[in-house]
Amino acid sequence: MNHILEAMESNCASHASHLHPSVAGARVLDSGDLVFADSGLADDTFNLVCRARFTDASARTRVDEVIAMAGAVNRPEWRHRHFYGTLSST
Repeated sequence: MNHILEAMESNCASHASHLHPSVAGARVLDSGDLVFADSGLADDTFNLVCRARFTDASARTRVDEVIAMAGAVNRPEWRHRHFYGTLSST
Protein backbone atom coordinates (compact mmCIF):
# COMPACT_ATOMS: atom_id res chain seq x y z
CA MET A 1 0.00 0.00 0.00
CA ASN A 2 2.90 2.39 0.69
CA HIS A 3 4.00 2.32 -2.94
CA ILE A 4 0.50 3.33 -4.01
CA LEU A 5 0.45 6.29 -1.60
CA GLU A 6 3.92 7.36 -2.73
CA ALA A 7 2.83 7.15 -6.38
CA MET A 8 -0.25 9.25 -5.58
CA GLU A 9 1.86 11.91 -3.84
CA SER A 10 4.33 12.01 -6.72
CA ASN A 11 1.51 12.26 -9.24
CA CYS A 12 -0.07 15.15 -7.33
CA ALA A 13 3.27 16.98 -7.07
CA SER A 14 3.93 16.42 -10.77
CA HIS A 15 0.55 17.82 -11.76
CA ALA A 16 0.83 20.71 -9.29
CA SER A 17 4.12 21.86 -10.81
CA HIS A 18 3.75 20.78 -14.43
CA LEU A 19 3.34 24.24 -15.98
CA HIS A 20 5.87 26.08 -13.84
CA PRO A 21 9.01 25.33 -15.92
CA SER A 22 7.44 26.98 -18.97
CA VAL A 23 6.20 30.13 -17.17
CA ALA A 24 8.48 33.15 -16.81
CA GLY A 25 8.99 33.95 -13.13
CA ALA A 26 7.77 30.55 -11.94
CA ARG A 27 9.97 27.92 -10.31
CA VAL A 28 9.88 24.47 -8.85
CA LEU A 29 12.23 23.43 -6.09
CA ASP A 30 12.31 19.68 -5.48
CA SER A 31 14.57 18.92 -2.55
CA GLY A 32 13.67 15.25 -2.38
CA ASP A 33 11.68 15.64 0.81
CA LEU A 34 9.49 18.46 -0.51
CA VAL A 35 8.22 20.08 -3.70
CA PHE A 36 7.91 23.87 -3.59
CA ALA A 37 6.04 25.18 -6.65
CA ASP A 38 5.94 28.96 -6.95
CA SER A 39 4.05 30.32 -9.95
CA GLY A 40 5.30 33.87 -9.43
CA LEU A 41 1.67 34.94 -9.00
CA ALA A 42 0.00 36.20 -5.83
CA ASP A 43 -2.71 33.57 -6.11
CA ASP A 44 -2.88 30.26 -4.28
CA THR A 45 -4.11 28.30 -7.31
CA PHE A 46 -0.62 27.55 -8.61
CA ASN A 47 1.55 28.14 -5.53
CA LEU A 48 1.95 24.89 -3.68
CA VAL A 49 4.03 23.12 -1.12
CA CYS A 50 3.52 19.40 -1.51
CA ARG A 51 5.00 15.93 -1.20
CA ALA A 52 6.51 16.74 2.17
CA ARG A 53 8.40 13.75 3.52
CA PHE A 54 9.95 15.08 6.67
CA THR A 55 11.23 12.90 9.46
CA ASP A 56 10.23 13.49 13.06
CA ALA A 57 13.73 14.82 13.68
CA SER A 58 13.75 17.22 10.69
CA ALA A 59 10.12 18.36 10.55
CA ARG A 60 10.34 21.53 12.66
CA THR A 61 13.54 22.72 10.95
CA ARG A 62 12.23 21.92 7.46
CA VAL A 63 8.93 23.69 8.14
CA ASP A 64 10.87 26.76 9.29
CA GLU A 65 12.89 26.62 6.06
CA VAL A 66 9.73 26.35 3.94
CA ILE A 67 8.21 29.30 5.78
CA ALA A 68 11.36 31.31 5.08
CA MET A 69 11.24 30.37 1.37
CA ALA A 70 7.58 31.33 1.15
CA GLY A 71 8.20 34.55 3.04
CA ALA A 72 11.04 35.45 0.68
CA VAL A 73 8.65 35.44 -2.29
CA ASN A 74 5.89 37.18 -0.29
CA ARG A 75 2.89 35.20 -1.47
CA PRO A 76 -0.13 36.39 0.52
CA GLU A 77 -1.61 32.93 1.04
CA TRP A 78 1.58 31.44 2.51
CA ARG A 79 1.52 32.36 6.16
CA HIS A 80 3.24 30.47 8.95
CA ARG A 81 0.01 29.93 10.86
CA HIS A 82 -1.06 27.44 8.17
CA PHE A 83 2.08 25.38 8.65
CA TYR A 84 2.30 25.57 12.41
CA GLY A 85 -1.43 25.16 12.78
CA THR A 86 -1.14 21.66 11.32
CA LEU A 87 2.02 20.80 13.25
CA SER A 88 0.83 21.98 16.64
CA SER A 89 -1.47 19.01 17.00
CA THR A 90 1.41 16.53 16.61
